[in-house]
Amino acid sequence: MNLLEKNLSVLRQRQPEAARRIENIDRSPEVDLRKSRGGLPVHRYRGKLLHSEWDPCREASQCTAGQRSPHPWVIGFGDGYHLEAILENGRAEDLVVVEPDEGLLRAVLEDRDVCHLLDKVRVLVGESPSEIADRIPPDRENWYIHPPSSRINRRFVETLQALSSYRLHESESLRILVVGPVYGGSYPIACFVKDCLEELGHTVSFVDLAAFHPGYNELQAWDRGNDLLRPMEGLLSQLVERRAEAFTPDVVLVLAQAPVGEESLERIRGRGATVAYWFVEDFRRMPYWKRIANSTDAFFVIQWEAQEAIQAAGAPLVRCLPLAAQPSIHKPCRLSQEEVDRYGSAVSFVGAGYNNRRNFLSRLASPGLKVWGNEWDGSPSVLAEVVQEEGRRVSTEETVKIFNASRINLNVHSSHYHEAIDPHGDFVNPRAFEIAACGAFQLVDKRSMLREVFTDQEVAVFEGLRDAKEQIRYFLDHEEDRLAVAERGRRRVLSEHTYVLRMKELLGTLYEQGFQGSLREPGPHGDVNAPVPSELKEYLEPFSGQPLPELEAVVETIAQKKQLCWEDRVFLTLMAFKEEAGCRISSW
Repeated sequence: MNLLEKNLSVLRQRQPEAARRIENIDRSPEVDLRKSRGGLPVHRYRGKLLHSEWDPCREASQCTAGQRSPHPWVIGFGDGYHLEAILENGRAEDLVVVEPDEGLLRAVLEDRDVCHLLDKVRVLVGESPSEIADRIPPDRENWYIHPPSSRINRRFVETLQALSSYRLHESESLRILVVGPVYGGSYPIACFVKDCLEELGHTVSFVDLAAFHPGYNELQAWDRGNDLLRPMEGLLSQLVERRAEAFTPDVVLVLAQAPVGEESLERIRGRGATVAYWFVEDFRRMPYWKRIANSTDAFFVIQWEAQEAIQAAGAPLVRCLPLAAQPSIHKPCRLSQEEVDRYGSAVSFVGAGYNNRRNFLSRLASPGLKVWGNEWDGSPSVLAEVVQEEGRRVSTEETVKIFNASRINLNVHSSHYHEAIDPHGDFVNPRAFEIAACGAFQLVDKRSMLREVFTDQEVAVFEGLRDAKEQIRYFLDHEEDRLAVAERGRRRVLSEHTYVLRMKELLGTLYEQGFQGSLREPGPHGDVNAPVPSELKEYLEPFSGQPLPELEAVVETIAQKKQLCWEDRVFLTLMAFKEEAGCRISSW
């Protein structure tokens, strides 16, 4: 009997489901077996040793010496030497071990006899941080985090810590001001963020600046050196300040490209609000973070590489927070035959016509390719022929239909620096999560952050033109494999990559840093104790019982009037802004 089967036989007796998971996973190719000075097996994973090659047992004893809790949860199985040290010293009962990486655990079980551990501990493998956060004791004294495992699975551990912190405070209702951009790829993300924070029970005010987009475009067309845009951005920044002053938020969450200057952020913080900034853009292409980093309390980025630079610019806290999907929107859907004929194809691509995408798709020449989205004017004829419906902008709803109707959804990340695919691409765009959430199959260009959010069994990854062509041919011919990959990807997104989970993680990170929300208990319509001007109080008298009625209810009564007063016109204007500000498709 080989070591793997010997270990699994013990695991099956106590945890048959965990044993099945290990049986059905491949050993990670990034694991190297080494030997300690005394001949004990020690593994190196992704260039990092799990234990000392000199004396892993002594190292484990020293590292766990301060572990006093009688019921610890251990994050990281490693090679098990630290588990032996905890058990040998009688410091644990019902020891639970969380191993984030199934492929690594498979390698350990193949190379080391750990039956004596598997007979005494409970191993949780393949579970998401959110699942673990619902079970792990919130008291950190009950945790032992294996240092090498923490470095290897940094994203997992940080997420678990933040979600655990949020869990301690999830009954608290915060007042949160969400500030979106005038336009661009981060606008729909701001809308998702607002909806999810409300879903979590927080009182949210959304500074929706999309209504200013036409005017912004007009100024941009006549602008020379930002002489016109700067005053407008300054005006919008003041508007955000006024909204914050009126709403008195606990947290102000600013999305990338929102027109809020550092002076405004400082004044907002000076009034007691905590300012969090989610920079959902490439930090190399948009370096304005250098000006505002020092004016925030927490800065969230989508690139590991951004953390050090932004912290050096003065941000007190920088954390990686990848993008996500909104399952209420990005989901499988039934399509009519007419919709299948219109939106369906063997291979599709949805997005803006960046130069690198034009070059790549022109050379791809895949049969049955359809390209959707705007900014494809002037494309080579071979590409122009497959651009759909005159290259118009497609809505979020149409994008979901395209994802569902396509056998293969290409996901080519945009780049301003490369002729085609970025060979060193890092962040993962929202489309990767949105396609997967739809239960659709995607073929995505290689990105270093991909392995942090998906396994190679959940998305198909290509590294160049030739590889993409070969994989397209393979997956078009192997429907069963294609559907299996898509289903696994969908399960991963629903368990780990939704905007609700991202907002829990963001707020949990703030709680970890000592943030304390307001002690007041706002009602469903905000702070009902806020003073209401006498004129407005008289105008809203018909809505007694609703301290701050819904806007739609007020407008409905206005529609029945023959003559309008000043207050009527104000509410109609507000309704017009609300109706005009619809979510826009991301151009990633």
